[in-house]
Amino acid sequence: MPVNLNGAANARFFASYATPIKKIESNFSINAGVSYITAPGLSNNIEGFTNTWSYTSGIALSGYTKSGFNYAINYNPAYSVVKNTIVPLADNNYLTQNITSRVGWKIWKGMVFNTDLNYRIYSGLNTAYNQNYALWNASIGKKFFKKQNGEFRFYVYDILNKQNSLSHTVTDLYVQDRQANVLGRYYMVSLVYQLRNYKKAGEE
Repeated sequence: MPVNLNGAANARFFASYATPIKKIESNFSINAGVSYITAPGLSNNIEGFTNTWSYTSGIALSGYTKSGFNYAINYNPAYSVVKNTIVPLADNNYLTQNITSRVGWKIWKGMVFNTDLNYRIYSGLNTAYNQNYALWNASIGKKFFKKQNGEFRFYVYDILNKQNSLSHTVTDLYVQDRQANVLGRYYMVSLVYQLRNYKKAGEE
């Protein structure tokens, strides 16, 4: 049955730095962080704690040119260390790495192309869950009307059909890896019209 326990605590530190790179019309940023979580639990009436240290970092480069080309590249690794004082089998160290990239381009007279790629790497989980995958999406659209407030877009999600859903859960008594079924590749067509009625300064 549920029991109230004392001793839960968490703390987190995060820092980031960003600077423009004018020669390539881009912005560069880095970040790093560390967090600590301690959670009390009972096993056979013995009280203990699950202590989790997580170390994160990131590096990113993004830019936008006057010609209508924009991009972003990010790399974010995270390493976690889990120690359980009463169930040593629940101890676990694991690493996740996430690499993302995005490109957008105004091709010609209202034609817009966008694509993004997300590559995820798992290490330290159960063998069946150390599965790397790449999620690639793309779309092409055409803006129309005088004010360019209408858009027709064709979208493809998960072009490589590699999407999966993994989750890693750490509790006071056990570690759980879970995988769920996902939709996978699909196509979508959208027609969007934006209602805008902005008045110039001085107009009523």
